[in-house]
Amino acid sequence: MTEFTTQWCDVPMGRIRVRTAGSGPPLMFTHGLLVDGRIWDQVAGPVAERGFTVVLPDLPLGSHTVAVADRAKLTTASVADCLFDVADRLGVDRFAIVGFDTGGAVSQIAAASRPDRIDRLALMSCDAFEHFPPPLIKPFKWATHSSLAMTLVLKSLSPRLQHWPLPLGLVAKRKIDPALVRAWAEPSGKDRAVRADCVAFIKQMDAADTLAAAEKLRDFHGPSMVMWSRHDRVFPRRDAQRLADLLPRGELRWIDDAYTFASLDNPARMIELVLEFLALP
Repeated sequence: MTEFTTQWCDVPMGRIRVRTAGSGPPLMFTHGLLVDGRIWDQVAGPVAERGFTVVLPDLPLGSHTVAVADRAKLTTASVADCLFDVADRLGVDRFAIVGFDTGGAVSQIAAASRPDRIDRLALMSCDAFEHFPPPLIKPFKWATHSSLAMTLVLKSLSPRLQHWPLPLGLVAKRKIDPALVRAWAEPSGKDRAVRADCVAFIKQMDAADTLAAAEKLRDFHGPSMVMWSRHDRVFPRRDAQRLADLLPRGELRWIDDAYTFASLDNPARMIELVLEFLALP
């Protein structure tokens, strides 16, 4: 089992927990709403053992444990800036990135805004184009118009409800470790400030941002791969082909025997794809 080193990076957004492992060319993994970097552990660990430095930041997307410094500035673009701020604190100039779920939208905006810092780009089952947020998350966005409704939604994901049967049945084909589910649910379930961060982020999600990023990605000439769960129930499969088509060097790969959380459902396939992505000329 790979051992990760944990450190806290103080960036303009606030304090970000970052875990790293390995040595060699840097690769940053991003995650989605209401989870953290641990969703990648079964993939990132083996990749680190193959001669790469893996970087797993816990972004302020609802399972973070320290509220942001200024919630009014919590936008998708500012979270994208966090990736570069974390890289700066780690002394990393250029890095590869695997963007997943909401973190995929963040990664697209990062690559579109500062392509000089992104060595190569992979996007795995994520928000894209007009699907930001995707249909599954739209009820959450509607709920943000009522503080009471949103509080009830997020509190329903409290540690007492360890299995999140409906949401997890849509995103994961196999049962997730209950301890990990509790760890993801606890911050927004117990901390009012973290819950408010999550509400603020969801409220500002806007497809205009991903559509604008997509246009700029037509000029991203680094090696690129789109990895998509063939049976994804959240993110439309047609978006996978659209992303691969617009990226000048885009490669499309499908993931079988998995839903959205392919890093948990089929980590062996994900390790294979990430290593293939890192070897792209």
